[in-house]
Amino acid sequence: MLLRKIIAIATIAVGCLGGNVFAQSTAAQPAAPEAAAADTQPTDNSAQATINWSSISSFDSGTQSSVALHPNGLIVEVHSSGPIGYSGLWYHIGKLEPGATRPVTWGPSHKFVPESMPGAWPSVAITQEGYVVIIWSNSFHKSGSVLRYSVGTLDPALGTNQVINFKLMNVQFDNGFHNSLAVNYNGTIVEAHEGNGGKGMYYRIGYLTLPSKNDFSITWTSGQAGVLYDNGINPHIAINNNNDVVEVHQVGSDDQRLHYLRAKLLPGSISFLPPPAPRYDNYAYIPTVALLNDLYVVETNYSQPSRYLYRPQYRVGLFDKSDPNKINWGNATNIADSNREPGGLATNGSYLLATFISADTLYYSWATAP
Repeated sequence: MLLRKIIAIATIAVGCLGGNVFAQSTAAQPAAPEAAAADTQPTDNSAQATINWSSISSFDSGTQSSVALHPNGLIVEVHSSGPIGYSGLWYHIGKLEPGATRPVTWGPSHKFVPESMPGAWPSVAITQEGYVVIIWSNSFHKSGSVLRYSVGTLDPALGTNQVINFKLMNVQFDNGFHNSLAVNYNGTIVEAHEGNGGKGMYYRIGYLTLPSKNDFSITWTSGQAGVLYDNGINPHIAINNNNDVVEVHQVGSDDQRLHYLRAKLLPGSISFLPPPAPRYDNYAYIPTVALLNDLYVVETNYSQPSRYLYRPQYRVGLFDKSDPNKINWGNATNIADSNREPGGLATNGSYLLATFISADTLYYSWATAP
């Protein structure tokens, strides 16, 4: 595998609407005709790249984990304590140093949402300047859920014992559930989430308004409401420095087919194709995705090769050179021969970091990017 210059593609998203009215698109939900059968056989052999993941290791207790990775290896991980015995939302600061005796080290766990405020499905990202954004749902149930965010700063040159200096806390900005976010080096933010009712999924585009002047709000260039783009659950979105966008999602809670969308960022919109999105897996759920500047895509999910057997797996994809909407996917490969549900996935261009969950225990694994 080739090591390139470290180019961060961390996940991030925030949003703030003026006043007390939080808008969700009321456009009719797109129809969901049957997509073509999954085709995971690549037309470009380079999509068959192998990733050598480290052994999966535990680092804390919790569930619903998300992770971001800074260019210099600084890690920000967030998670929920879970609906049973809920104690709030928590974050870790870690460090990835591939040449060290211990390649990944973790600082202590810090609470950023108290037990008095419900919180679920947090997601996180860090910009190249060290601005940290965390978004979460205010409920473990989809119906009536709203989205909140907090924004803070870290010093990328410091280690794992620092804490996030929060500038904005617990800001409600939209209706929705189970979001994902990403930012590129241009400062462009893309965010995707489920609606708080029905099957629709929505995206937003924006940027941090003026953090150098202590304005950490978001200016939304896609409009005041989320933009409806498909039906499904568990959306995960990624963007690179060339304004390429990839989104992956699951059809439904009782439907383990996975679909993807490849698109370009346009002024105020994303060029997503109308449904049906191409399918790439028939027996998996909870997908995550990372996108590199050289157009490689890394995806993880929780596969179900048999009725009672689940395994975390990954696949590598590569943008098709002639079809602007197609990804050529390699074959799926187990990350570990154990029951570990994927949580978050992040890249800084040179390395990958993934988190996993099993029985309220959090795990991680890292690898060199393809």
